[in-house]
Amino acid sequence: MLKLLLLQHRTSVYLFKFQFFNFRFLSQSPSLSNSASSFSSSSLAEAILKCRSAEEAFKLFETSSRSRVSKSNDLQSFSAVIHVLTGAHKYTLARCLIKSLIERLKRHSEPSNMSHRLFNALEDLQSPKFSIGVFSLLIMEFLEMGLFEEALWVSREMKCSPDSKACLAILNGLVRRRRFDSVWVDYQLMISRGLVPDVHIYFVLFQCCFKQGLYSKKEKLLDEMTSLGIKPNVYIYTIYIRDLCRDNKMEEAEKMFELMKKHGVLPNLYTYSAMIDGYCKTGNVRQAYGLYKEILVAELLPNVVVFGTLVDGFCKVRELVTARSLFVHMVKFGVDPNLYVYNCLIHGHCKLGNMLEAVGLLSEMESLNFSPDVFTYTILINGLCIEDQLAEANRLFQKMKNERIFPSSATYNSLIHGYCREYNMEKALDLCSQMTASGVEPNIITFSTLIDGYCNVRDIKAAMGLYFEMTIKGIVPDVVTYTALIDAHFKEANMKEALRLYSDMLEAGIHPNDHTFACLVDGFWKEGRLSDAIYFYQENNQAATAKSVSQRSCWNHVGFTCLIEGVCQNGYILRASRFFSDMRSCGITPDICSYVSMLKGHLQEKRITDTMMLQCDMIKTGILPNLLVNQLLARFYQANGYVKSACFFTNSSRLKTVSNSC
Repeated sequence: MLKLLLLQHRTSVYLFKFQFFNFRFLSQSPSLSNSASSFSSSSLAEAILKCRSAEEAFKLFETSSRSRVSKSNDLQSFSAVIHVLTGAHKYTLARCLIKSLIERLKRHSEPSNMSHRLFNALEDLQSPKFSIGVFSLLIMEFLEMGLFEEALWVSREMKCSPDSKACLAILNGLVRRRRFDSVWVDYQLMISRGLVPDVHIYFVLFQCCFKQGLYSKKEKLLDEMTSLGIKPNVYIYTIYIRDLCRDNKMEEAEKMFELMKKHGVLPNLYTYSAMIDGYCKTGNVRQAYGLYKEILVAELLPNVVVFGTLVDGFCKVRELVTARSLFVHMVKFGVDPNLYVYNCLIHGHCKLGNMLEAVGLLSEMESLNFSPDVFTYTILINGLCIEDQLAEANRLFQKMKNERIFPSSATYNSLIHGYCREYNMEKALDLCSQMTASGVEPNIITFSTLIDGYCNVRDIKAAMGLYFEMTIKGIVPDVVTYTALIDAHFKEANMKEALRLYSDMLEAGIHPNDHTFACLVDGFWKEGRLSDAIYFYQENNQAATAKSVSQRSCWNHVGFTCLIEGVCQNGYILRASRFFSDMRSCGITPDICSYVSMLKGHLQEKRITDTMMLQCDMIKTGILPNLLVNQLLARFYQANGYVKSACFFTNSSRLKTVSNSC
């Protein structure tokens, strides 16, 4: 930017000198003016080219400027003097003349025609003083005047490559205009015409890769730079690292971060910011905090982006004390907290249910003349609804409307969800009407929330009405919508409709989640169709295994516990044990309900050893027995003659030292 300002200053100085010299010279040298006026259209250009110096050529051009009438003569003489000045390295003066000529031609022709005429005039010069550098100057002048397409056309029409500055400006302009394919085409054209790329050219190419998402291309560029002996600078390393962090490839980002330091390239604040952002996104906030300390050691001043990223990261992992201390550090470093930082802190407190602190931060913002935005209010309203503080949520909702902050779909959906949780479907539907009246269209979350709410109050007719309405509006139901409807129809003993919805869901390409599977298994079991539940599990388990092992995690505690309890009640304890083992292999740690179902099965089949082993396994896993488990074990040990153990569990039951019975 400083170089650009200096160039503009020099250009304006030269323009002033150019105009002043023109007036003074013509007024004081009538003899030279008269002799210059005698030149013909072709002889003036020839005379300029025969001058012994650039200064002499420029004087001759200036003294003849008033006597020339033909525009074609102007182009010939302009072309000649521009070539002479460029060859003598009088670049600023040459650009002044180019600019003057462009402005003159623009008044009489379209930009495209003007660029063709000017390019042809400069190219047609037949003289040893022909300088290829004039085309680079022409490109730079076009760009400075905002005529990018004309500059691009010139660069493509040249028989050899423009200089590196002009190439850099063209490629950077293409990247800014997001014409990424043209970047690579023009770069290859420049290379074929003799361009020797430097580190600045490669920086623009790396920017293009980042914006296009071409990770493999960056690796090739880095190898190309190495082969040419060009060392990447801090900006190239930063782009590379930022792209790796964006794709959560933190190990590779760490290697690149260490490599740049090994090669003597010191990370700047943007490099650290990219790494910190990557660590926070992956939940590795300790590593992020370590880099924050490195910033301080390097005597760099953390900005609001760094602090905002760290505050958000610690809030997401529920470490509010550290987040708040970073907030204090901001003030110490003279960095003013912005709205984003406050919203992150408020969101963190809402996630932990600390609504008093969250609302307190809103008051703090307002006392510092920070105006809360729609995100601030939505975060608070959602938190209050989750904590069943609907009255306070509604008060904030009215307050934001009074302040002319228009609620978003997320704001309305939070309140609708809150009323659905309280089974107040009338109020939820009224809010949906308000939402539509205010110009905010209900989305998939709105419909899914209302459908789930109606299903919970056993109003299947209203739920299905909303289902048909959303399909008519072209809103595709998601897995939450289908799961709520499937579960509701099973509870109404309408298995046929539940299975039809499940079939529609699969045909729509929507993959069931853990709750969907649990609803289906539970529905089959409660309808007395245990074999269908087992078959359903086996079929989906095999399909998931064929794709990837990770997809098997779609089964949750509820699905497995329903299966285990069902087969145990029917005396299939070995099959229940296999399901119990599958549960672990899916990465799901059995909960207390799963252990209770297995204990009942073993006790029913009088499997003494297996019961004892299951008890040991439960202790080893860290699951505390509840009241029901103690009673089952007490009866088991009593029936098998283990009096002391039976007394122990009987006393434990009386003391009620455990929690959460099934």
